[in-house]
Amino acid sequence: MSSSSVPEIAMLSHDHDDHVTFASHPGEEGAPVAVIEADRRLSQSVLWDLQRRYFAEAGISAWSTSRVPHYVTSNPALAHAYAAVFLGFLRDLHASGLDVAEPVTLVELGAGSGRFAYLFLRAFTDLLARTPLAGVRVRYVMTDCVETNVRFFQEHAWLRPFVERGVLDFAVVDAERDREIHLLRAGVTLAPGSLRNPLGVIANYVFDGLRQDAFHFAGGQLQEQLISLTVPEPVEDSADPSLLDRLEISFAARPAPLDYYGDPELDSILRGYAARLDGATVLFPVSAMRSLGRLAELAGGRMLLLSGDRGDIREEALPVPPTLGLARHGSFSLDVNYHAIAELVRGRGGEALATEHRRAHLHVSAFLLGAHPTGHAETRFAYEEAVGRAGPDDFFSLRRGIEGSYDALDTAQILSLLRMSRWDVRILRDCLPVLWKHQPSASARACQDVVRAVTRVWESYFPIGEEQDLAFELGLLLHAYGGHREALALFGDSVRIHGDDARTRWNMGLCHYALGEVEAAFARFGEASRLDPGFVPAGAMQVKA
Repeated sequence: MSSSSVPEIAMLSHDHDDHVTFASHPGEEGAPVAVIEADRRLSQSVLWDLQRRYFAEAGISAWSTSRVPHYVTSNPALAHAYAAVFLGFLRDLHASGLDVAEPVTLVELGAGSGRFAYLFLRAFTDLLARTPLAGVRVRYVMTDCVETNVRFFQEHAWLRPFVERGVLDFAVVDAERDREIHLLRAGVTLAPGSLRNPLGVIANYVFDGLRQDAFHFAGGQLQEQLISLTVPEPVEDSADPSLLDRLEISFAARPAPLDYYGDPELDSILRGYAARLDGATVLFPVSAMRSLGRLAELAGGRMLLLSGDRGDIREEALPVPPTLGLARHGSFSLDVNYHAIAELVRGRGGEALATEHRRAHLHVSAFLLGAHPTGHAETRFAYEEAVGRAGPDDFFSLRRGIEGSYDALDTAQILSLLRMSRWDVRILRDCLPVLWKHQPSASARACQDVVRAVTRVWESYFPIGEEQDLAFELGLLLHAYGGHREALALFGDSVRIHGDDARTRWNMGLCHYALGEVEAAFARFGEASRLDPGFVPAGAMQVKA
């Protein structure tokens, strides 16, 4: 194959960012069913235990196999928007008496694959370094309730530079229970009264997986929705998380008192719903709200929470279908009632920031607790600019609308899209066939632009164990566009991520040869032969099947 021909690239299937909602249905009349549980309060259902076991057993593979949706909350556009809002929060803190002797702590709940944290740290440290606040110490804490995931973060080479700069720490945190956060690297515990500065919290695709209740309101009265779970065949292990894909779900209503929780804050919100939402069934994010309360206690009542999830903050959008809109994707998720969270925050004298327009895929809200002389003017301004006017959800919707038409774009348009996306790997990956199509007719300047763009995009890549060797594929592309030195670096990263391979070493040799580095070229050719004595190259770039 010549270096300018289009390689047959084996592409991974897209991870699905639109959740599939399954209608609940009982077994056929007369058909035997195994009852997993019957008439349980939703927040006490075994569903949540199955969910925990799924993530504990799957570890990082929950995301590397694209089973659990995560792209919509792990892309550069969202990370840059959050970085801008948090920088606005820092400006507010600095104006009101920030304690510069102590770091400002930003905790990410449920860091998942780790991709968002990596992208955020890249965006935020770059922004901060170019402001008068460059000397402010910020401590980002990646957390997860699964210990193996936290170990993955700790050992990840891409995160090591942030650790060495003292910007990054790690903790195992159960968002539904823990009141303290033990930092694994610093060896200190964050507890109520220990923080000298307000706290930042990020929760993306977290609240949709925490325990919720569901209520129906009629005539000013409350009815709790009780869940029953069955499967159409006998079950050997009722705690097997694979049951989540097979469960048949039904709900029944039962009258309940308006002081349901015995908690004045939560019960006040329920009473308000009973008075205003006649005939509506509503999800109630009880665990998310209690988690916020514990975090506020940890923060001394001064906090910024940034959260992106499926859900809505508008009261008129609260009613859910009889199935509660439960979506399954290896695990499962429910919409987040951000309106209830906002009511809790406002009841504590705080403020909820949201977009005026309805979200299409991801609702991003900011919640502020604690008094400020200007009412957190910088944070509110940053949120409006980064999220409210045209934010990450808008860009995600636009990408979804044009992804089937990438083939109609010319090289300049693809590069524009990459710049607008803040150098999104997913978009570049999807546009690879189009860039190969344009390569034979590309001008020298266009070739240089493509090489620079691909290099910038690769800098935002965070490997999590996917099968696709994207570094190898981008190395092929850059070699074809004349970026031989840059292609060498990518082939080196291919070895670093996916292990050594005769085809990779051969391609590295061709890059050295194109650069006039003959001795290095033949050294790589020799390494290819030693790695695979049966390797018979065609004399040009080699492609992985």
